[in-house]
Amino acid sequence: MSRESKGPSRARSSQEGWPKWMYFAVPALVIFVVVGLWWALFYPPSEAVESGVAAPTRPVGVAQPTQSPTEQPTLAAFAPTATTTLPTLPPPTPTQEGAAADQPAAPEGPREPLSIGDMASVCCTDGIGLRMRSGAGTGHPVVKMLAEDKVVEVVGGPQEATGFTWWQVRDEVGTSGWVASEFLRKQ
Repeated sequence: MSRESKGPSRARSSQEGWPKWMYFAVPALVIFVVVGLWWALFYPPSEAVESGVAAPTRPVGVAQPTQSPTEQPTLAAFAPTATTTLPTLPPPTPTQEGAAADQPAAPEGPREPLSIGDMASVCCTDGIGLRMRSGAGTGHPVVKMLAEDKVVEVVGGPQEATGFTWWQVRDEVGTSGWVASEFLRKQ
């Protein structure tokens, strides 16, 4: 009789398993951790996105050298890694109120007016380059930096925003965005 009473209780304990809420909590936790790790690895810091300059990164899985202030560096501590050094751009100077110090000062003087279909080159940036943005205005994210003397095709505009006249342009690889007309010269 003792065997009969133990039999049903064993069957009941093996059928119970996890509580029902665990079938939802564990997958949700796994998804949360995977998304968090993905975001941490692939999204740049916010200040790099706003400035348009890529933030320097360290290679994943490579130990970084640590050294106390009194230690002398050794060659082993600074083993070569497969990283790319990105050029840094000097900060632009503010030119107008409300322009958010995003573009260098454009020279004053008459310019040939632009129109859709024209070819234009980037000028007057003192070698800094011109920010191509996703929309007309300095509040839009930077799509690409255009080098001084870069030739682009005017494909849209003009629009007035944040104290500048903006034209939509496309470069030779097909990237399009908006740039301030003060930094374009008709070809």
